[in-house]
Amino acid sequence: MVINAGILWCVLTAAVTDVGTAQLFLPSVGRKVVVGLSQAVTAVLNATTETNCSSILFTDGVTYHTTIYEMWSQLVAPWGVAVFEVAVDGQDANVTQAQLSRAVDEARQLRQVSWCVTVVVVSDDPAFLAAFAEWSLKGRLLVWSTRLLVVTRLPAQEIRSLLKKHWCFSMMNTVMMKVQDLSQTIRCGVYLHLPYSPRGAKVVQVAQWSPLQGLVYTISLPLFPEKFSNFYGARVNVTALPYAPYWMTSGEGNNTKHSGIDYNQ
Repeated sequence: MVINAGILWCVLTAAVTDVGTAQLFLPSVGRKVVVGLSQAVTAVLNATTETNCSSILFTDGVTYHTTIYEMWSQLVAPWGVAVFEVAVDGQDANVTQAQLSRAVDEARQLRQVSWCVTVVVVSDDPAFLAAFAEWSLKGRLLVWSTRLLVVTRLPAQEIRSLLKKHWCFSMMNTVMMKVQDLSQTIRCGVYLHLPYSPRGAKVVQVAQWSPLQGLVYTISLPLFPEKFSNFYGARVNVTALPYAPYWMTSGEGNNTKHSGIDYNQ
């Protein structure tokens, strides 16, 4: 299977009977705000995405479609964009779970045939984000080289809870963008979870974006830092396999390279 440059549009939907949360962007919200969000997302991805990457965009069926169109039209994805819409079904969570499971499976197949992938998830629904975290782990959607950006209006406290609670948010290459203001203009804070630091595990704000200043780093860390270069004396459990290695490293320092089935898949 070969993915050519261009736009790949994939839509998986279930009936929406109760959205249960405010839309991220309603038709009444001006185009200026919609474009602002797209610029913020693009600024984050421009700072981190390689030239041979594809992008995979997940939405919960609640986000206004103009926002999604504006966003994926500006995504840094020379090798294409796949968009999966998994509608929120308030009366039957099993339907949403089944659709999300299928979407993650399809997205993993795209990731496996791509040189590199950036995943963007847009939702204000904590239940949807928790379900995505669960199914992306079960479906092995993410590897360390896969960068995950979550875009949401959830309160900072809820963002911190999600980052701490779910493996794919806390331990994988993940940042969350909090949309802070929709009234006149738009401002965004970018947060990530550090499982190891001199003071233990913590959530930090690594950057912020505004139309006037653009992307500004708030601490001396990149947007997607290497989380496991230093464990700061923490106790780490390691699983030993009684057969040939499936995760291998070679080289040292900045020249360290990883290979093997577990790393690549």
